[in-house]
Amino acid sequence: NAKLLILKVLDKNGNGNLESVVNAINYAISQEVDVITLSLGCPIDVPELRTVVRNAVAKNIVIVCAAGNDGDNNSETNEIDYPSGYTETISVGAVDNTRLNAWFTNSNNQIDCVAHGVKVISTGLNNDYMEMSGTSMSTPHVTGVVALLIEKFIKEWNRHPTTMETYGQLIKNTIDLNLDKRIQGNGLVFLK
Repeated sequence: NAKLLILKVLDKNGNGNLESVVNAINYAISQEVDVITLSLGCPIDVPELRTVVRNAVAKNIVIVCAAGNDGDNNSETNEIDYPSGYTETISVGAVDNTRLNAWFTNSNNQIDCVAHGVKVISTGLNNDYMEMSGTSMSTPHVTGVVALLIEKFIKEWNRHPTTMETYGQLIKNTIDLNLDKRIQGNGLVFLK
């Protein structure tokens, strides 16, 4: 019974501009959504983007972001995209089906958790399915868990959780994979 608000900010080649992203987040805020998921990023911290992210979080909206696919399979290097690099967002990295880090996933101190993001079957054009890899494939898994955790919290406590309460519940539902924290954050999201 979930309601989805789909806002297109990138063209068919995956290109777009900051103004479209900011406008979409502002529109989502105006629609009083519970969760925003963003599978996009740029390597530059832009004040307008940070402001709109903070505005959303102030309205108790959880923002889940793909960490990015610029990794070099070395947790010592720092690859960071925004908005996933903001402390206000939940930054999602990727692991493969054997729970090892995906070679492409960004590593940095802002990674909060990981989910499966390698060879994920997803919908494609013309009512078809396709196999894709990337943190954009792992992020929807975490977004779905966040939505379920919010629903569960509302049923149990008869009120909407704060973003920090939702984050706390999410972290309780992770499994430590014994990978570097800059790769896995708190671990693999696994709804218990």
